Amino acid sequence: NDLCLLIRDRNSAKELFEIVSKLIEVFGGNLSVLASLLPNIQALMPQFKIPSAAKESVDQMNFNSVCFTLQLFMRVVSSGYRPLMIFLDDLQWADGDGKCLDLIYSLLSDTAKGSCIFFVGSYRDNEINQEHAVFTLMAELDLCGVPSTTMRLAGLNECDLNAMLADSIRAFPRTTKSLS
Repeated sequence: NDLCLLIRDRNSAKELFEIVSKLIEVFGGNLSVLASLLPNIQALMPQFKIPSAAKESVDQMNFNSVCFTLQLFMRVVSSGYRPLMIFLDDLQWADGDGKCLDLIYSLLSDTAKGSCIFFVGSYRDNEINQEHAVFTLMAELDLCGVPSTTMRLAGLNECDLNAMLADSIRAFPRTTKSLS
């Protein structure tokens, strides 16, 4: 939803007109469906009034409809010229039914119409096991041919933590040792 505000704030009037025109072309009479998921879409097109019935329809949309609607939106707002980055932290807490990760999968595996999404997801590997849905997501994306890179970052050791702490509070490292 905040993406709509970023699009409004970071694009020229001409670019906004192109995006709005494309949204109207792609969604047509179903623009209210997108507005029910992303109410801030109205910031891109103030002339568009969200019908009150549309606001209530989110509860009645099935998951596949939500995924498809967001895929269409991403196809319009992201491209090689205008790539989109999504960063999600703490994926180890992803919901048990996997819907959050399923939505991510649907967005990343959608290769139609040249959408361009750079996704960064982080998780604490010491808090999950190999059966966690994050690993299923990574395997499914790999099967679909979605390029990915896995980076393992180790935690800070005590010396590095102390140096960072001392630097951030502008103290000598010897005085912050007990804090780290």
